[in-house]
Order: sequence, then C-alpha cells, then structure tokens
Amino acid sequence: MTGDAIDDLMDLTLDMREVVWLADHVEADDAHWFFRLHFFHWGLHARELSLYLHARQFG
Repeated sequence: MTGDAIDDLMDLTLDMREVVWLADHVEADDAHWFFRLHFFHWGLHARELSLYLHARQFG
C-alpha cells in the first residue's frame, strides 16, 4: 500500500508541475484548462492518498 501512496504522490507532482509549467510558459488560461481537464486523474490520486493517510493515522 505504501507503493501506491508513493505512486499517487508522483502522479500528483507530475500533473501539478505541468500546470505550473503551462502557467509560466504559455498562459494561465491554458494552465487552468489543463488543471480542470485532468482532475479525473489527479483528483483520484489525491482521494486515494487521502484515504491511505487517514488509514495510517486512525487505523
């Protein structure tokens, strides 16, 4: 399960780096579009990571 949490963190990091890159190198509207479009991907990883951390803390 720890490997899954690390995978979630890596995927979240990669997606957010792309959002930041778009904001810095293209424009904020494109970054916002990418952020919203890929919510189905990074949102799932954020949810799974949240559940993992909750289980680790509260059993």
